[in-house]
Amino acid sequence: MTGELGTADRPALGAGRGPAARRVLEWATSGAMAPLAVTGSPGSGKSHLLAWFVAGAQRDPGTMVHGLTPARGLTADAVSWELGRQLGYGPLSPEDLLGHIHADPRPLTLGFADLHHARPGCREALVEPLLAFPHVRMLLEARDAESVPDGAFVVDLDDPALTDRAAFAAWYAGLVPAGAAFTADQVFPHPATARLAATVPGPPAEGDVPALWWARLPEPARPALHTLAALRGPVPADVWELLHAHLTGDPAARAAVAAAVERLPEGAGYEAPPGGPVVAGLDERIVDVLKSRAPTSSYAREHVLGHAVGAGTADRLLRDAGFLVHGSATALTAALSDPDTATAAPAALAPVWRRAAPVLTTPGMSDPERAAVLQAAALAAAPQMAALLRPIAERHTWTAEWFRPGESFTALGPGTVEGELLAADPLGRLHALDPATGADLRRVPSPTELRPLALAALGDGLLLLDRDRLLHAVPPGTVAFGEAAHRHNPDGPSALASVPASGLLVVGDAAGRVHVWRSPAYDPEPLSRPLHQAPVSAVAHVHSARHDLSFCLSGGLDGTLRLWATSDEPMPEPVERRDSVITALTAADTPAHGPVAVAAWADGRAGVWDLLGARVHPLPLLHRADGIALTPDGALTVTGPGGTYGLRLHFDRLWT
Repeated sequence: MTGELGTADRPALGAGRGPAARRVLEWATSGAMAPLAVTGSPGSGKSHLLAWFVAGAQRDPGTMVHGLTPARGLTADAVSWELGRQLGYGPLSPEDLLGHIHADPRPLTLGFADLHHARPGCREALVEPLLAFPHVRMLLEARDAESVPDGAFVVDLDDPALTDRAAFAAWYAGLVPAGAAFTADQVFPHPATARLAATVPGPPAEGDVPALWWARLPEPARPALHTLAALRGPVPADVWELLHAHLTGDPAARAAVAAAVERLPEGAGYEAPPGGPVVAGLDERIVDVLKSRAPTSSYAREHVLGHAVGAGTADRLLRDAGFLVHGSATALTAALSDPDTATAAPAALAPVWRRAAPVLTTPGMSDPERAAVLQAAALAAAPQMAALLRPIAERHTWTAEWFRPGESFTALGPGTVEGELLAADPLGRLHALDPATGADLRRVPSPTELRPLALAALGDGLLLLDRDRLLHAVPPGTVAFGEAAHRHNPDGPSALASVPASGLLVVGDAAGRVHVWRSPAYDPEPLSRPLHQAPVSAVAHVHSARHDLSFCLSGGLDGTLRLWATSDEPMPEPVERRDSVITALTAADTPAHGPVAVAAWADGRAGVWDLLGARVHPLPLLHRADGIALTPDGALTVTGPGGTYGLRLHFDRLWT
């Protein structure tokens, strides 16, 4: 019977929840567009059921869940950033995320766990609009029937019919081999209540499980449980012990915590069961301990700001550049969304945080990397903050040097004058920039009726690729390879790059082909290769005189990055393939490390490639890159919807 709906080849759900699992699979395989709503009292296993389904659903394209985000304690922005990452769009605002989902041709299944614990506005900003999308199926975890959308397929875990009584009893018996005060029937069908009841020793009892649990605590464990009741969320035993010793001065703190742990269900973190004493007034003393532990303790990072808000001292943390580096990005985002907390923050923090927070919520970022992101975001809006962060940021693999917020360019590329960067603005004007400082050096004459999407400087002129996907020689007849416009325009040129010092031109087209034009005196025809299964989105070329090697790189709408040493045939397989599109490419021959390339993707991620060593280093971007340019000494310019900024890449650290 279980195999009929696909549960036989999945991990056991446990706690007798087979009937609930089959109900979820019934919804999944029915193809119905009505949302699935998993409801039940606290501890009934709602999140566990969703996680179980999602883990198994990925095996079958018909039941695949494309995105499932936890919403507990998160703002609509934070939930949107995470869902955007899972869908391959990158971290987006709720408005932009909805726009991307609306345009996505895929039938999508999306889920929200702990939705009832999200910050106010999350349901209105994301869930309700998504319910109206005809190509989106929804998985929702809700507290009760009142928060379930109309017409939803409901799985109520408080319904005894959705738990197998005999299987539940067998599972519970495994928790209490020595017997307990409560029988399986007394705690049926709630797994969390059962786990707590399993720790309550006999004699047999009736009534409220948490109340009896507290009543039968051994005396040595009580002080430690009182400390635990003052904390916020699951805490590891070592941090609990530290806080208990600090708050009570108890020399036997370790023994007290150990005694309390014996009376709690097993887990990596511990929290006080309901029904215990209300412990208040300790937040300020807790903050004193957690501030020093924040760089190394996940509990401290996640919760020190919440304790500071309770103590009325949040302003001290929000003015501390060090805390901004190692504090929880989601907790900071939530705090700054609260009007009372936001007024306690420095005025300059809000615009910096809006720019940096989507990147800072990326899992696994180191403190120097977070400092580098914050320092970049603060350069224009909060120069004093940027100066405070710079010493930490300089320990990272890159450091921001300048930022021009609100100034975006549609095309970037090296100029024919050494040390200059050419940039086309949205009005079609061409600027020569200093890549080290971002300063405007001069205006470059060009036809203002053209709106360049890419540019190539060669000889005494330019090739421009306009919005209509046509190449133009400017001035006509003066640019080397001026015939390239006539050659490629019928085939739909889609990407363009040049190496002015080497006289090289690269053109990508709508058929996925890449064409490399070399010396017009010796090679009247370009080298051409079919490299992509879709239009080419970006190209770059680099020549290393020291190694006598030339590399062509190309990205396509097929999500691939291709590498071609033009003295040989292209590599047979892409060097990277992702469910995103490369939006910009650049490359340079560096004195110490040889040819280096940078590839930027539509989801805001980028990578720095050592082409000779076949190594890549991730590079987070503050926003999607519509254009990038790299100089041999490591000055990287990035332009996109959030503005234009310059980084200094520290090549000596990138590859260590």
